[in-house]
Amino acid sequence: TGRAWGGSSPNTSSSEWLRSAGLGLRIFNTRAAFSNVLHIDIASPIDSDSNVKKVQFLVKTRASF
Repeated sequence: TGRAWGGSSPNTSSSEWLRSAGLGLRIFNTRAAFSNVLHIDIASPIDSDSNVKKVQFLVKTRASF
């Protein structure tokens, strides 16, 4: 649960709190050249309006957890 503002796509259409539930997986390979962490996340918004996707899937790499 939280409130989002600022950034590249601010939530200016609603003053309500945003809620979602999801799971995240972090994969770390000690033998990789750059030792990056692979982040795999899946989330589903709670009480969302019709213009928000029902399931959100995100894959990215970062230098830490």
